[in-house]
This record gives sequence, structure tokens and C-alpha cells, in this order.
Amino acid sequence: DTASADNEDADYGGKTAPEDFGAELASSITTRTDLDGDGNILSHGVVRFSLAGLSSTQADDAAGRACRKMAAIVLAKKKPCVCEDLDLPSMKHKMKYQNRARNRKISQFAAGKLLTVLESQLRRAGTALIRVNPSYTSVQGKALLMRKAGMAVHEAAAAMIGRRALGIMENVPRWAEPVCGKGSHLALHPKSIRDSWKKLAGGMAGIRTHEYYLDLPVCRTKTELKDWIREHD
Repeated sequence: DTASADNEDADYGGKTAPEDFGAELASSITTRTDLDGDGNILSHGVVRFSLAGLSSTQADDAAGRACRKMAAIVLAKKKPCVCEDLDLPSMKHKMKYQNRARNRKISQFAAGKLLTVLESQLRRAGTALIRVNPSYTSVQGKALLMRKAGMAVHEAAAAMIGRRALGIMENVPRWAEPVCGKGSHLALHPKSIRDSWKKLAGGMAGIRTHEYYLDLPVCRTKTELKDWIREHD
């Protein structure tokens, strides 16, 4: 069986009636983050599986088992599941223009089919699958949750996907001000907030994922911030 048990789990406790359950699908892992009605993290974990050396049919079967495992976890929590909307034109464009090796994984992974399996399992049990635009949820997870909650990047992104479904707007952190502009961490208008995350995603290009675990300081310039990161990595 190429789909492993959900054995990498952290539990934070909290409310007894969480409002939703964020999930992110990737080529060798599905991640899930359990949230309460205020978007606080109750628990998070992963379901791993391998596609290495498998035929297309075998890969679909392996990924399907992983999704059924995820569905069982969601149903046990008795809440809706939130996933990224892979049917958005922006997501299809992103998949199309990634490198060839990654494209092969995405094709083999058949993410759309996985969502279909997950949705079917949940619908049968009367639980909803909610799809949201995942734009910038990855950089949000890196900037806001990886260090604070000690989460892996995909788990943090899943939390942001769940929080987005709850209508929570995420401001960039204070340390991002040299990249996004003065006062960007206090922005109130949705477009200003979205533009700040776009700037951060582009401005932090070249910063490796593990470097977001650093306690990033408030610097005067983007160059000063990047120099600090390089010195403390």
C-alpha cells in the first residue's frame, strides 16, 4: 500500500466544535489543518504516498487511497473540507508552465481526479467540499505560520486555505514592510492586502523555504533584510 497512515500529527487542543478543515494536495503528500470558527489551528497532519515507478493506473489508485484516508479524517471531525480550486484559469496556467519533471508528476497525480474522489466520499456522508482560490496561500503560510506554529510549508498553506474560506483576511507581517511598502502590515482594503502579498511573493524570490523558520527582524530595506537572512541561515 503506497498510501501511508496519517502518522505525522500535532494537536493543539482548543474548541470542541471547529468550523472547517483546510487541505492542500501535492504530488506526494496531502496535508490537512483543523481549524476552529476563528481560524485558530486545532491540529495538523499529513497523508503521504509515493508515485515513484508506478503506472498511471497504479498512481491513480495510490492517490485515491490517500484521498480516502483524508476523507475518513475529515468525516471523523464532522465538518466541511476546504481545498484549493484547481479549475481556476490561473491554476491551470501555473501547472502548464512549471518544469517538465513537475508537469509529469502533476499529470500522473491527476489532481482533478483526486478532488473528485474526495468530494464523492464527503458527499456520500453529507459533508461539503468547499473550493477556494489558493492565490498566495503558500507565501502566507510561510510568512505567518511556519515559525509561529512550527508547521511544514504545505500544512501552513492548508491552514491558510481553510482560513480563507472563513473570510479571514491576512495582512503581511511587520518584517515585510521593506518589501511591500510602509504601513503594508496595517492595510485594510482587500486589494491593498492582495497587492502586498503579491509584492512579498515576488520580492522574497530566492529565499529558501526553511529560512522562514528564522525570527525575521524589521529592517529598513529589502537588501538589509535579505542580507540578514543570508547571515543567519
